[in-house]
Amino acid sequence: MNSPSPPASIQQSTRALEAASFFLADVQAGVGPFLGVYLQAHHWAPGRIGTAMTVGGLAALFATAPAGAIVDGSRHKRGLVAAASLGTVAATCIVLVSVGFPAVVASQVLTALTGAVFGPALAGMALGLVGQRAFDRQFGRVQVANHAGNVVAAALPAIWVGDSVCTAYPRQGTRSLPGVCDNDQAHPQD
Repeated sequence: MNSPSPPASIQQSTRALEAASFFLADVQAGVGPFLGVYLQAHHWAPGRIGTAMTVGGLAALFATAPAGAIVDGSRHKRGLVAAASLGTVAATCIVLVSVGFPAVVASQVLTALTGAVFGPALAGMALGLVGQRAFDRQFGRVQVANHAGNVVAAALPAIWVGDSVCTAYPRQGTRSLPGVCDNDQAHPQD
């Protein structure tokens, strides 16, 4: 037995929520996956990188429940997502301006605080759109979009950097990115 389709406005809103989740996937983690490599390029020791990232992880752990309570009590969930997105951008800019230990730790803490808002806010918006009966299905779709966004966000830089490395440094690119530069153009004959 199929239930009736939701009104077009609800369908449009749920698709918009899924699109937001797709594009927030990369924002949600900040520069986390790339931060270690970035800091190593700035001559950071692995222990310092781990310490800075651990402080951020602990901040995320402690921020999750209060962020959820703030989101639950708010009638402005979209505004919270927008503010959290801007906070994540600000956190990323901190690292671009300074790679000193205090700046990187502050960046990681700000990323954790803002990142803790996204999950509860997206869940709250999904619940508000479709109600409790259809929540599981809709939130599952939101999470699929989020994971797809993570895959795309990880793949695009690899493709872009891979092409740059192969063009600029064909022999070094082969050593640093095995399989990326495996074509005849990347290996000119001597």
